[in-house]
Amino acid sequence: PVLEFSSKASSSQAWLWHRRLSHLNFDTINLLSKNDIVVGLSKLKFVKEHLCSSCELGKAKRKSFHSKLTPSSKRRLHLLHMDLCGPIRTLHAYFAAEGIQHQTSVARTPEQNGVVKRQNRTLVEAARTMLSSANLPLFFWAEAIATAFFT
Repeated sequence: PVLEFSSKASSSQAWLWHRRLSHLNFDTINLLSKNDIVVGLSKLKFVKEHLCSSCELGKAKRKSFHSKLTPSSKRRLHLLHMDLCGPIRTLHAYFAAEGIQHQTSVARTPEQNGVVKRQNRTLVEAARTMLSSANLPLFFWAEAIATAFFT
């Protein structure tokens, strides 16, 4: 049998659980409630009645990055993507000798790395949101990440 919510949570209950669960979105809070996953979380319908300013600040996204749609080389090993730093003269000489094109990406642009871990982004957003909400300094970053991870 499908269990429906018995009633709507009060606004204060909804926002309390939103903060307790590391500023989790309300759809997920309702899923946790419905499936009785969190101890102490009542089987109520949690409704977002207004925007959370801390979530807006902590979960803001950069403008989307459009990568090149077609690769510039179709031949194997003629275009390499690496995450290296420092002098690599030997590698540059090898590239030149083999006709391999070496391209660098813009620093601190994870969109260019190709494989971005969604979980890391979620943890960082939750930690940033919690620190903003509580007006805590970055000194508490490690604790905020740990809280987000174990929540």
